[in-house]
Amino acid sequence: MTFSQEVQHFFQRNYVAPARQRGQATVEVRAGEIHSKLGWSRRVPVVCAALSSQKLQRNVGVRLTGKSGPPSGQSPTVVYRFEVLSSADPQGAA
Repeated sequence: MTFSQEVQHFFQRNYVAPARQRGQATVEVRAGEIHSKLGWSRRVPVVCAALSSQKLQRNVGVRLTGKSGPPSGQSPTVVYRFEVLSSADPQGAA
């Protein structure tokens, strides 16, 4: 499994699925939070790239609606906002 796939799985399992169960329309996540919870070191750019990717959005069933943080977009302080779409491919997290 690639690092990007790990981010996708973690995001799906810990953020999107619970948000769907609660009926939330949106979800926010800070890159550094995922990086830290995965126990990684020096992989913030991987987390940022994965969260920004069309592939993640397609597979998890979300749409990136905004992000805030430093201009580089490669910081643990970057916050991503997603619209939770009504459904996702149940195999998308695989």
